[in-house]
Amino acid sequence: MTTIAYRDGVLAADTLINASGEVLGYTPKIGKAGRVLYGASGTTAWCWAFRSWVSRGCYGPPPERCDDKTGGFIVAPNDDLIVFHCEGVERRSGLPFYADGSGANYALGAMQMGADPVQAVKAAMVWDRKTGGEITVLKREG
Repeated sequence: MTTIAYRDGVLAADTLINASGEVLGYTPKIGKAGRVLYGASGTTAWCWAFRSWVSRGCYGPPPERCDDKTGGFIVAPNDDLIVFHCEGVERRSGLPFYADGSGANYALGAMQMGADPVQAVKAAMVWDRKTGGEITVLKREG
């Protein structure tokens, strides 16, 4: 799966691709489209479909999720998050930070204690066997 963490205009994520504990490779899980940051977790095929949809301007319906472990989110320039999960789509405003993926709880705990997103992903890498590889980082403009 994944760990993606967001706080104060900074988005960080691991790059590990795995299935049943086997390392299959590495890929970016976050991106930037104009002034929007985004991340996706779950199956590689869905993540790439979501990234492509956001990069094209979110025209048409988002890609259908194949299971309850697949999801993504968009960070708007005003820090609102638009979260795509198994129950549908929701907008979240006023959150001090956010995390997604299999290591999200570890990342949230780290950020609650003052960690930045990179430190939060590093914390998740220690405890979540589905989080690993390099850490990629993107920053919001402005």
